[in-house]
Amino acid sequence: MTRVGAALHPGPDGKQAAKYNNDCYMELARRLMKYRLPTGEMIQLFNLRPSTLVELEAIIIENEKRARFKTKYLKDILRHVQEVLGPDEP
Repeated sequence: MTRVGAALHPGPDGKQAAKYNNDCYMELARRLMKYRLPTGEMIQLFNLRPSTLVELEAIIIENEKRARFKTKYLKDILRHVQEVLGPDEP
């Protein structure tokens, strides 16, 4: 697995924040298209880069029109986020 993102630089909170180009966002959007996530949830995935199921479940909102994702699908989403954007490391 190779990371698509660009070089890291320190963020204002002291964490290593990654700088991405449009290709990174397009690749993640392409991979997650089959899950039909709303735009707001996709933006949160880009910004927060969840690394655990708990973090992901806080982003993906359950509603009456969409049944809760099975754990398998949540793990797939996490894997795609980490492959494209890398883990959110301190």
